[in-house]
Amino acid sequence: MANTLVREWLKRSNRNWTSFKSQDIRPVFNNISALIEVVKYGSKIFTEPDLKKKGKDKGKAKIYVAALNNIFTAMKGLRIFERFGFDLPPQTKTAPAVVVQDYCEWLFHPDYYDWLNLENGHPLTDYHPPKELLSLLENSLDIELE
Repeated sequence: MANTLVREWLKRSNRNWTSFKSQDIRPVFNNISALIEVVKYGSKIFTEPDLKKKGKDKGKAKIYVAALNNIFTAMKGLRIFERFGFDLPPQTKTAPAVVVQDYCEWLFHPDYYDWLNLENGHPLTDYHPPKELLSLLENSLDIELE
């Protein structure tokens, strides 16, 4: 099935940018890790500046926001994953509902990179993004539309 899918994709693709031998076709032994790979590459927006120099050009990576928007726009309304096999019988067990009496309201505050409690101002996670991530987000966004 994978070979058929790749051959069909290659027929529809630009021959200068694709080749059969570059495709990674192998059996799936772990459904979770395989699904992670499919989702990861279906929405890949980070890229190394030069794949042959991995790790040497730190700080030169880009985030291709416009390309990600193109991918999501093209996929909107399409069924990306298809199930194979059989339907399981419906589950009869349901978890009992729990009514929460004591809750807090939170509001996301971009300056703190966190959700803040509206009553006392305490952060939800106390997350502090690494300097490298902040630099990437501030300086390396490619938003040019193709």
